[in-house]
Amino acid sequence: MSVDLSMFTKMSGGSSSLIQTLDPEQWLVVLVKTHTGDRPNYLTVRTDISSQIFSAEIQADRLLHLEADANVQSFSLSQPMGAVKVKM
Repeated sequence: MSVDLSMFTKMSGGSSSLIQTLDPEQWLVVLVKTHTGDRPNYLTVRTDISSQIFSAEIQADRLLHLEADANVQSFSLSQPMGAVKVKM
């Protein structure tokens, strides 16, 4: 059964409007903001961005854990920035 992104109230950004459903076994990179800075043990933390914000890997079916976690303030799906052209 696919994961419906429209059900997540803590998800911020345009992620849910770009992609409506995900394969439950698909691995994702998420940006997570917590209230206390504690890292949930069900996530594989990749990079600390600040004391309360970090990137992590999670399977799509575990996004429900983020939604239910009282310590998680918000989360978003990481998306590629694309190429940036710099003029010199």
